[in-house]
Amino acid sequence: MDADFGAEDFIDVVYSDVCEAAVAGVVETMLDPPGRAPASSTVQLHRWFTELPETDRAMVVRALREAADSAVFREVHGQLSLGHSMF
Repeated sequence: MDADFGAEDFIDVVYSDVCEAAVAGVVETMLDPPGRAPASSTVQLHRWFTELPETDRAMVVRALREAADSAVFREVHGQLSLGHSMF
């Protein structure tokens, strides 16, 4: 590993390669489900998302970013409470 590669560099890479990539992938799937015959749940999500007003879509993307950030960075900082779910 490069001696100049510090903690902030690591966070930047994790954020772009994990968080942003995950959000972009989910949004892309909601906009354009992949495959010839996507799963019905994917098609339902696509229909719901594409019928939302643009402001609501932006809020969904914002929520996805919050979820991705929380999932990755709470784990990195050891704050994730394993075995407990809010659902």
